[in-house]
Amino acid sequence: MPDTSFLRRVALFDCLGDDELEALDKLAYRRAFSKGQLIILAEDPGDTLFVIEKGEVKVNIIHADGKEFILSLLGEGEVFGELSLLDDQPRSANVTAVEDTELAMIRRPDFLRLLTNIPQIAISLLEELASRLRRTDGQVGDLALLNVHNRISKTILHLADSRGVETEEGMLIR
Repeated sequence: MPDTSFLRRVALFDCLGDDELEALDKLAYRRAFSKGQLIILAEDPGDTLFVIEKGEVKVNIIHADGKEFILSLLGEGEVFGELSLLDDQPRSANVTAVEDTELAMIRRPDFLRLLTNIPQIAISLLEELASRLRRTDGQVGDLALLNVHNRISKTILHLADSRGVETEEGMLIR
């Protein structure tokens, strides 16, 4: 019996029973990426959902003038690649390994079959997409309404909340 304990900790799949997790694990294939390695290039075709088993990735867009905008940093148990998987459109952003990263990947036909057979996954995915949209709405509002100092302050507070570790000297943002 495969070890499905990792998939059980992924919010998108926490609604699945043991048999369903085992079936999902059989559908997934794994790949390792080195720090700095490009995983997804914007505009590439998208036919795979990625689940981070280990490591961290950066999701970004790069303007024609070379300026980078980081959309998010994702870590263990988080997923990416879902937009292209759902609408069959090209990838909307680049994804790069920030550190050595191991991914479980599920192809579009297999994932769509899961959504059809287990509607709770679709609900979990909608909840995740809604959360990301709310976060993006907040970022757009901050860009439009806050000055640079306040945007930086808010970003630091967000990073401390989401990635901070208490130390004797104070908060360390990983």
